[in-house]
Order: sequence, then structure tokens, then C-alpha cells
Amino acid sequence: MNKRVKTTLVLLLFAVTVPLPVTGGGRSESPQAPEAIEIREPWARAVMNAGGNTGAYMRIGNATDVTDRLVAARAGGVRTVELHTHEMDGEVARMRRVPEIELPAGEVVELAPMGLHVMLMGVEEPLHEGDNLDLVLVFENAGEIELTVPVRPITGQPAQRSGHD
Repeated sequence: MNKRVKTTLVLLLFAVTVPLPVTGGGRSESPQAPEAIEIREPWARAVMNAGGNTGAYMRIGNATDVTDRLVAARAGGVRTVELHTHEMDGEVARMRRVPEIELPAGEVVELAPMGLHVMLMGVEEPLHEGDNLDLVLVFENAGEIELTVPVRPITGQPAQRSGHD
């Protein structure tokens, strides 16, 4: 399968997911089209205590023919925001800060628990399921993208609702 067909298939598969609304005015001027970076299925884990830490996860698609990089992130009400990954040290998984997350042209990169993620340290107020977190992602080429990230329970899975509520 040639690269163009593979890229087209990846982008078509990515396009069938439900798009995330990106808040207006959140993009800086850049050489890429505003739709070049697509953020899908963002979520953050709940954190029960002020001053606690949590992670934000999502799928990031790069619909261009140029590699981009997520180079920073920030969130209001959070002391420190870093890009992280997990590495195994024998039997123990350890988080490690990374300077950037590469987004190859025409591909989707998943930020997920036990993998690449946005680390939120020193959350000023507890975050509960159903809350939202305003997050800004900073890309090398695409500039800044503002998004609203829904908070899930600590398990990462939304609570199951019974039909008897």
C-alpha cells in the first residue's frame, strides 16, 4: 500500500469519529490550515483533592503532509502542566517528562493512560466527574488550540447509569 493511500485511509478512519468542538479564537496564525490538527475524544481523570495531580488524554490527528509537534500545554487553575510518557523500569512503570510529542504527517497519535499524556500537577480545586477543564495545547506549526476537556471518574470510565434514575 503506497503512502498516499495509507494516509487517506488513516484520515478517513479518523474522520468518522465524533468531532470535538474547539472554542473560537483559540488558534494562532500559522502556515497550516486551521483544520490541520484535529483533537478527538479528550478527557481528564478526576482528582479528589486540591493540590492533586491528574492526566489529560486524547487522540490528535495531523491532517497535513508536514510533521508537527505538541510542544507545551497550559490550563487555568493548574500549577504545572507537562508532556509525559511512561517507561518500564523493571516491573515498575515510571512517568518521564518529554520535551515534545511528535505528530507525523497524516497520522493520529493517541495520548492515553500508561502512555503519552498531558500531566496536570497541582490542580487548585478538585475535579469531579462531569466537570470540565479548559486546556490549551501549543503546537510547533499549528499554534495554539483551546479545548474543553470533560472530566471522567478516577477509573477513566464514565459511570454506568441505570434506567431507574
